[in-house]
This record gives sequence, C-alpha cells and structure tokens, in this order.
Amino acid sequence: PLGIILFFSTVNLMLNPRVLYGLKDQKDLNVILETDEKKSSNKIFSLSSEKINEYKEKLESFIKSQNPFLEKGYSIRQMAADCDIPVHHLSIVINREYGLNYADFINRYRVDYILAHRYDENWRQFSMEGLAKESGFNSRSSFIKAFKKVTDQTPSEYFEKNRY
Repeated sequence: PLGIILFFSTVNLMLNPRVLYGLKDQKDLNVILETDEKKSSNKIFSLSSEKINEYKEKLESFIKSQNPFLEKGYSIRQMAADCDIPVHHLSIVINREYGLNYADFINRYRVDYILAHRYDENWRQFSMEGLAKESGFNSRSSFIKAFKKVTDQTPSEYFEKNRY
C-alpha cells in the first residue's frame, strides 16, 4: 500500500510540479515568471548612464595602467575587485559599452597587445606559443582562436601579410 501511494504521488508530481509551489494553474506560474523577469530586467537597467561612464573610465584607466590581461586566467571577479566595481555591474558595462562578453573583451586586449609589440626587437624571436604566453593566453589554440576572432585571420596569415 505505501509503495503504491509513493508511486502515484511521484507520478503526480512529475506531471504536475506546480503543486510543490502551491500554484493552481499555468496562469499562476506565468505571473511568478513575469515578476521575476521584471525584477531581473530592472536590475540590468538600474545603472545610470553616469554610473556606467564612471565604471567605464575606471576600467579603461586600470587596464591601461596595469595591463591585467597579461596575467593568465585573469577573471572577471579579479578585475571587479581590482577596479572596485561589483561583478555584475562590470559585466553589464562590458556587455553594453563594448558589445562583448568578458572573455572576448580580455582577449581583444591581449591580441591588441600582440599587434602593438609583434615587431619589437625583443619579440621577433617568439614562436606562436611564445606570443600566446607573453600576452596572457592559456594555450596556443586559445590564442589562435581569439586572434582570428579579432582580426578575421590566423596569426600566421596576419603576420605573413603584414611583415615588418
């Protein structure tokens, strides 16, 4: 008898999980989902343009002065702490102002760094692995993938076309 009750209860919950939340029908669930969606979208839009500009200036100043992107595995949490910006605010600024996610944002700086230094005397002897290591990439493959995303060419193609 107990096994039969548990079986039917389990089947009922699988077919009608709203019961667990005290919801009578789909309409109640839609109201909860809409409320949650409004709350989360309000958080996204709660940053004023002044605050976004302040954070953007802080971020750019920090990046130019410290070159944090050269550190392997430099995370958005580290950057947020270093810039004294809440992580979710930093993410919003990067997404809105640069149209990039954090990984693409940091990798763009790494690629730009390579492009700025590739023909320096000290850098001429670097292999692809050396370039990747010098600019903060974890691996040669992540370097090539990011480089291609930024320049639409592999590093080999790019440097072959753009010799000293």
